[in-house]
Amino acid sequence: MGNVTVFTTTNDIPDLATIKQCYLAKHPDAKWWLPDDDDAAHLAYWARFDPHAVYFVGGFGGLHYIGYIPLDIYQAAEPMTHIFTDDQVILSERI
Repeated sequence: MGNVTVFTTTNDIPDLATIKQCYLAKHPDAKWWLPDDDDAAHLAYWARFDPHAVYFVGGFGGLHYIGYIPLDIYQAAEPMTHIFTDDQVILSERI
């Protein structure tokens, strides 16, 4: 557990069709709230997220880390799920 700060630059997206297709492939239920919908419930815009640095603060006791995480390690990380019981991890697997 910890806090991650991702330093990024956001840019306008030149290829909206590709970004929209990619987004809807991961979030098909979000088709009603897309930025180009004039009847959407909120104001949104398409942007590209390009992290250039990651700073982590976290851990407990002897298992802690404060500092920058190399961008290649951050970008190669895969989501994981953990199941805990009595303060022990009984299952840890990649999603």
